[in-house]
Amino acid sequence: MKALKGNKRAMIAAASMVGMLVFCMIGFLIYSIATNSGASAKTVASPTAKKDGATQPASKETTVASKEKEATPTATQVISKEASSLVVPTETPKAKSEAKPTATSVIKNSSPQRVGGGVTVTKTVAGPPSQLFLNGDFEGGFSETGVALNWYSFQNDGVAAIFSPEMTPYIDSGQRGQRLTLVQATQPDRYAGLYQQVTVVPSQTYTLSLRGQIRSAIGDIKKSSYGYRMQYAIDDTAGTNWQALKPTAWLELPWDEQPLYTAEATLFNYTTHFTPTSNKLTLFIRAWNKWADRNEAQYSLDNFSLVGPKMVEIIVDTAPLSDTGTAFTPSEAKDSLVNKGLPVTGSNTSSLLSNTGRLWAGLLVVLFLSAGAIYRLKRER
Repeated sequence: MKALKGNKRAMIAAASMVGMLVFCMIGFLIYSIATNSGASAKTVASPTAKKDGATQPASKETTVASKEKEATPTATQVISKEASSLVVPTETPKAKSEAKPTATSVIKNSSPQRVGGGVTVTKTVAGPPSQLFLNGDFEGGFSETGVALNWYSFQNDGVAAIFSPEMTPYIDSGQRGQRLTLVQATQPDRYAGLYQQVTVVPSQTYTLSLRGQIRSAIGDIKKSSYGYRMQYAIDDTAGTNWQALKPTAWLELPWDEQPLYTAEATLFNYTTHFTPTSNKLTLFIRAWNKWADRNEAQYSLDNFSLVGPKMVEIIVDTAPLSDTGTAFTPSEAKDSLVNKGLPVTGSNTSSLLSNTGRLWAGLLVVLFLSAGAIYRLKRER
């Protein structure tokens, strides 16, 4: 050291070496602090929120801090135990245009909407038994032609047919019924009647009930030779042309005629059960004057009923779609969304140690070089 004090050049060189060493150590300290801070903090965007069917960007960013040695869990999709349907993930895989979802049998009470990448659809099924005729009790009013609302009339020529509201005592209940009057029949087999179309469920059982009576000027089936009758027919093709039906389609109601103006008229009841083969049918009922008889006959109808399952629409959920655009089955969808463990993310410790070792090796090289320079100056002295 005394040799160095006497040699100004040597002192400057030694001071330079020491300063370089100090500078490197300070640089290493700053580098370590910056590296650890960057590895232990990350800035992530908060999930997007849906509002009114549109995706809204998050308003703030949340900084998630973690300790240097702690694992950072990554959120996975899970099944909600309280909800009856799958939890909708934040980001839904995009389905290919040619992929078709597979429907399950889950019934919803809400409007169709997207669920888990699938699309809900409506399906028509059999509902609870209901009254299917509209204005079947004829209390819903009449048109200007005297035909009950929601019903349609028909007749052939060769007879005067009059449609009008029926009143007490020729009704079953309420205030009104439907009357069909036939008079001045100049040919045999004169008809007038009503029909209504209804929607049904195929292969389900339905109950048809009719109430009515027949009154004629003769008032006796033997004297008229069964000249005044009523018939009904059910058309499974839901047609509206009563004349297109086969004669065997018409069934005669077992209602005998009574005197025209009797005050003690009896209303008869008829009930039958049948199973339709299509989803829509037409009921026809007609008054029938068998003979060419100009006498007046009145046919009264009331409380028509058709009870059975009614077609209703339900919501059917489709399975969520996979990343490839194909539909999951319900079991596959559940398995794919179950939490199967949290992947670990964080800083790379091995890389940090590798960088630190190289830095220390460099400092040792500088230290040895400094020692060699000082030793050389001492020998020259």
